[in-house]
Amino acid sequence: MKSGLAVAAGLVIGLALIFVLETLGHGLLALVRMLFGTAPPSSALIVDLVTSSIGIFGGGLVGGLVAGHRAVIAWIVGISLFAFAALLLWRLDYPDWVMQGAAVLGLVSAALAGQFAARIPNKT
Repeated sequence: MKSGLAVAAGLVIGLALIFVLETLGHGLLALVRMLFGTAPPSSALIVDLVTSSIGIFGGGLVGGLVAGHRAVIAWIVGISLFAFAALLLWRLDYPDWVMQGAAVLGLVSAALAGQFAARIPNKT
């Protein structure tokens, strides 16, 4: 039961992080374009890569901690969020370099979340 709740909490937090950070990132890019008239063409793609990586890490970490500092739960949450992000990128026909970057960053983020969740001291 606790593992299921931990996975659900991690998924909710991860998706919320991705949504909020992408909204802020794209808003910042719009501001840059308004102030300077332009922004690098790939900047929006990089925002998507970074925000999905942060969401995968954050969601995985929360899931792992809620489950009692279990790295496997962090991995399950991280890989689930990665699969969601990869499917979205594929459906929106992102360039190959973004897909490859998402694969590397997503898996590294999930792995780091598992490591952090297992190593953060449990104060209870």
